[in-house]
Amino acid sequence: WQMATDHQRHHHSSLPPPPPPIRPAVKKALLSDSELEAAIPAVLGLASAHFFSQCFYTVVSLGVPDVIGAGTLSFREIVSSLECRVNEDLLLRQMRAVASKGVLMESTLTDGGGEHVAGGPGDAEGENNGGDIEYMYSLSPVGKLLQTGVAAPHGIP
Repeated sequence: WQMATDHQRHHHSSLPPPPPPIRPAVKKALLSDSELEAAIPAVLGLASAHFFSQCFYTVVSLGVPDVIGAGTLSFREIVSSLECRVNEDLLLRQMRAVASKGVLMESTLTDGGGEHVAGGPGDAEGENNGGDIEYMYSLSPVGKLLQTGVAAPHGIP
């Protein structure tokens, strides 16, 4: 390993030195069952926070809240109203992620005309006995705040 590092430094003098080795703790901290139950969702939430923020950024940057406005629109209506071409599969996934956090309200219509409010915890994607799903979106209070030109209540900058 040292030879590779020396070789890299010879050819790439701008590389930083390798980090010092990690000294393990003398005694590992153990978790109780209840601590483990609470810690796993917290760690997963922290690990997925970056993914959610990127989805949030994309949906807002594309102007989806402005397109939806006071209405309830299908995903296809939203896509056709955007000012740029998008990868529809990726945008749908991002909108579903944002809806799962309460930024958008999501419901589905099946080809049989039935409606189901989706996007909540534990909601299984595509469980509709094989019919086509049409995703419908409206703005939650959080989503309404993300529209451009919406005045904030007095006293809030």
